[in-house]
Amino acid sequence: MKTILLDNKEIQIDEEDEERILRFKWTAMPDGYFIAITDFVIIKLHRYLLRLQKSDFRCVDHKDLNKSNYQKLNLRPCSFSQNLQNQTKRVLPKATSKFKGVNWRKQRGFWITRITLFYKTVFIYSSGIEEECAYAYNIAALFLFKSFARLNDVIIQNEETKIKIEESVMERLKILKSYNTIS
Repeated sequence: MKTILLDNKEIQIDEEDEERILRFKWTAMPDGYFIAITDFVIIKLHRYLLRLQKSDFRCVDHKDLNKSNYQKLNLRPCSFSQNLQNQTKRVLPKATSKFKGVNWRKQRGFWITRITLFYKTVFIYSSGIEEECAYAYNIAALFLFKSFARLNDVIIQNEETKIKIEESVMERLKILKSYNTIS
């Protein structure tokens, strides 16, 4: 690993990529990614390092979400959906929960867990306790998204509660799978 400066910003790269990277003048974009322009073609640094062609429509995911970490072990090609799966919760002004996949149902007076897969949002779990719904999201995300799952930082102390949530979520996922709602 080596740290270099691009456009006055430090990034981490693999040493063997330094020469390739320094062939171009890189500019930091407002979103935190780097681009270079050559022969009227825009090159994105993370795609360049993975040697993805313009005709390859896959995204590049930073596993650790650190846009300064351009080491190849931290970069992986992925679909647009997989890239979204590895995002942290977006903080919106009207967000009712601090956890990803959890919303407060004011009309009913409880928290619900929803998860989106292949542009379909499905109901997973409900509870009066926000942390239980966050844990339910984690179970579903690990099952559905595997290595792309970005989990909520939540701990359920009571083992019986954990088992109850896990069984409920897995049962729900099994039902959804039987209806071909999820694959």
